[in-house]
Amino acid sequence: MNTIETTKAVTREELHALVDIMVEEKIAALPGDPEDELEIRDDLKERLLRQREDIGRGVNSVSFEEAMNRLGFE
Repeated sequence: MNTIETTKAVTREELHALVDIMVEEKIAALPGDPEDELEIRDDLKERLLRQREDIGRGVNSVSFEEAMNRLGFE
């Protein structure tokens, strides 16, 4: 069975769990606290805050179902 067929057989809950695990593993692999050495520019910080507000209002956001459809996991 190829990767595409295997991935399509995964339930939404399993996909969520897999993504959560992968993100946690990537974050854990980062050396130290990334905020210790990085500085966020003011313009980027403002943009991120606007995006968070937009998503909170449902602007420019996509439901999980729509994201799955766009990726071909119907």
